[in-house]
Amino acid sequence: MTDFSTNLWIIIIIIFIVIFIMCIYFKLSKNYIFKNYEEITKIKNIETEKINNINSKITVYTLGTHMKRSLYNNLSSLKQNNYNYKLLALGEKWGGWRWRIEQYIKCLEDHILNIGQDNVVVFIDGYDAFSCKDEKGLYEDFLKFNSNIVVGMEKGVKFTNIYGDITNWWKYKNIKQHKYKHATCNAGFIIGRPKQLLELYNWIYENKYDDDQIGLRNYINKFPHKIEADFESKIIFNKIPVDNKIVTKTPYFMHFPGHVNNPRNILFKNCEEENKKYIKDYYSVYPIEMSNNNVDIFLILSTIIITTGFIAVLKK
Repeated sequence: MTDFSTNLWIIIIIIFIVIFIMCIYFKLSKNYIFKNYEEITKIKNIETEKINNINSKITVYTLGTHMKRSLYNNLSSLKQNNYNYKLLALGEKWGGWRWRIEQYIKCLEDHILNIGQDNVVVFIDGYDAFSCKDEKGLYEDFLKFNSNIVVGMEKGVKFTNIYGDITNWWKYKNIKQHKYKHATCNAGFIIGRPKQLLELYNWIYENKYDDDQIGLRNYINKFPHKIEADFESKIIFNKIPVDNKIVTKTPYFMHFPGHVNNPRNILFKNCEEENKKYIKDYYSVYPIEMSNNNVDIFLILSTIIITTGFIAVLKK
């Protein structure tokens, strides 16, 4: 056996020893129990609909099929910051992203019928977003974009199917895309006039997109003149784990990675600390997302690989 292969096996053994120790820790501390955790932990009561501010020109809609701490945080932030808001689809079975598009379409039709076309609509993700400050000034800041629809922007992950690359939009606007970190669209937040939003989501649905971010990306590239992008995070900031700060000026909303709720993941720790600053009645994070079966599988796999590695090294 060459020195290179020996060193490689030593590295592999060390990696899996670390995994093995982590699994033992999870097993003994029982922090791995995640399944049904929220079903057995009482979630605080929260108003799922609060449309009582007659002076507001904005209504926020968010969708969540079952109440979780993160969804509670979202609704709590909307309530604290005096938004008119409504939770969609609570208690229903999740039907996928195309199903969510259908829910948005129904919501917009109902909004136009009962609230009116002049009242601006916000769609925000249910489990990984919340409002950061009072709605005062949001309508005026929306008008400054001089567009019927404004979408949130993120750094994005290349080479993924849902990558929100809107190159045509940047070319149409004659803006140098490389100057901005948040240069790709994110469907987790959108604000606009209900009639134009209905046109957008109908187009996405009729063109049979299974994911609204893919549909949004293609709609923007096809109709760049119909949408503005919040690439300076004036309204919505899409946070990633390595951000130490939000922006110089606090936006109205924040969107963050869904697995920020993992308290022992160092990468997401500062996301969690950041969240607590903006919500007074904030739920603490919940245990590591690792089932009992996964722990056992990792233990068995680690044992096999560690043993194999030791045998390979000793045979040298």
